[in-house]
Amino acid sequence: MTGTVRVQVTVRKGTVSGTIVLASTGFAAFVPSTLANIKTWEFEDAIDTTFVTTFTYEMTDMVTEELQNPRVELDLPYHVRLIGSRPKTRTIRDPAPIRVDPPQYQVSSAAMRRAPNKRLKLAARVD
Repeated sequence: MTGTVRVQVTVRKGTVSGTIVLASTGFAAFVPSTLANIKTWEFEDAIDTTFVTTFTYEMTDMVTEELQNPRVELDLPYHVRLIGSRPKTRTIRDPAPIRVDPPQYQVSSAAMRRAPNKRLKLAARVD
């Protein structure tokens, strides 16, 4: 699984103030991960600039038993390359029970007398 995300980054007063995805290939989840990472970047306070950066993802076909840290190569701020493997998918054998009982609601008779033709706010009763 491979992919590339090209992003235009705008920096104002040393803080990332805007991002625009210019191009994306590969796995769709690479885009939000890329943007989240870029938003953590900090620059010197006097920096006001716009530039294009590229994130390259190279996930090998090798499946590992445990999640491993990927290798990250940085040529900041212009290129980030991540190389890693996929962790083995785990199956949940005993999921939490699903509650099938609908919640019970109570409406006081006083509320019914005050507003018989209006919608009433219902209060859920917790057992």
